[in-house]
Amino acid sequence: MGETLTHVKSLTNPSYIGAWTLAVEEGVYSELTVVVVKVVQTELTHKNVTKTKPVVHLKDQLPFVLNLINRERLEVLFGSVFVERWPGRKFTLYVDTIRHRGKPTPALRVRETYPDFNPNNRHWDSTISALKEGKTTTAAILQNVSLTAENRALIEAAEGSESII
Repeated sequence: MGETLTHVKSLTNPSYIGAWTLAVEEGVYSELTVVVVKVVQTELTHKNVTKTKPVVHLKDQLPFVLNLINRERLEVLFGSVFVERWPGRKFTLYVDTIRHRGKPTPALRVRETYPDFNPNNRHWDSTISALKEGKTTTAAILQNVSLTAENRALIEAAEGSESII
């Protein structure tokens, strides 16, 4: 562990963020919380076809080419179709598996940024208890909160455990 890995797609498309940016292992992806700096129209060429696409420039990250699904999600999340109202807004990038040309393919998706869940949160102890009693799962928790790697390890260790903290 701790080895720095370079996804091959980052070598073929190094100018924009993509699902490959969040790859940590084969088929394992992290999430990334980002902040919008600006949104601009950019001409992009792929396989000798040039199209104008909206590109979201992010604070301290590569730009993000906005597809229809992610654009619609950001419009709802930010409560505005006007990109001038998006700078400073925060969202989380994650990877979902979609079917593309008949094959499962990792795709970058956007969602709201959930609050960081940690042992100082007032619901931490009851969540750990619910995990130990089998009343919830790590997957269910991750649908509503964001976890650091350290806190995720604590949650996963509690899942299925019968001992009391």
